[in-house]
Amino acid sequence: MMGFTMTVDISALLDGLRKGLLQFLTKEQPAAKDAVRQLKHKADRLNLRIASSGKRPDWQALADQAEDLSILALYLALVLRGGQNAQHQAMHAARSSTKH
Repeated sequence: MMGFTMTVDISALLDGLRKGLLQFLTKEQPAAKDAVRQLKHKADRLNLRIASSGKRPDWQALADQAEDLSILALYLALVLRGGQNAQHQAMHAARSSTKH
């Protein structure tokens, strides 16, 4: 197994993901089921690309695909958390209405 040292500016990476997510939200907002399908498709493509990259991978292309995958995963997490919050609020409202 080969090892290597990697230096990454985490703040730049997170800033890029934040900007990418905001850009994604302005142009696309797929339903959760469609987002899951897209997530699986993008993950499969990235996996194939990494597997076939050989000894000289295109790090830029792989990183771009990984960031796209991360943005879609963040979007899906936001959608699901939004659904969870809506469900929680509905349950709380139902409990409140039965108390009065």
